[in-house]
Amino acid sequence: FRDKTNFEIEYRIIHADGKPRWVWEKGEGIYNKQGEVLFIEGFITDVTERKSFEIAQEESRRVYKNLIESSPEGLFVHNFSGDILFTNEKAIKLMGAGSQKEFIGKNVLAFSLPEDAHLIKKRKISLLKGEDLGYLESRVKKQDGTVIEIETKPILIDFQGEKAALVFVRDLA
Repeated sequence: FRDKTNFEIEYRIIHADGKPRWVWEKGEGIYNKQGEVLFIEGFITDVTERKSFEIAQEESRRVYKNLIESSPEGLFVHNFSGDILFTNEKAIKLMGAGSQKEFIGKNVLAFSLPEDAHLIKKRKISLLKGEDLGYLESRVKKQDGTVIEIETKPILIDFQGEKAALVFVRDLA
């Protein structure tokens, strides 16, 4: 009111039935010639359903993140062009990287040794056919160029509306 600007606010109230509700209020002050607030003009609407959905979605995101980040194995998701779409912290550390930015958007073949590329392509075809693939031992290049031995196991998933591979990866050292 001091700046004489419109306002928007969300807050909880206790409804007449005794249950808490979330409301969204938008309004502005109406002032007299001396600049004093005469009254507030605006509206209030019940947003309990939307707010409950947002709270549930945030809780789901928190649980999901906790599960992914506490996994004892590295995890990453790539599309069937090989582009990495997601990775967890364990995979980032395994590959000697500092952040997801060093992986997201890169192709999985960029980390594979040339002699293993055919195996990866063959497994991709098998995975798309719905075959259950076991762990595969292979070697990959870390960010610093060193080569390590790993095991990987892909699973076919739906990721953001498209078929993708969720790959579990563990260091064999």
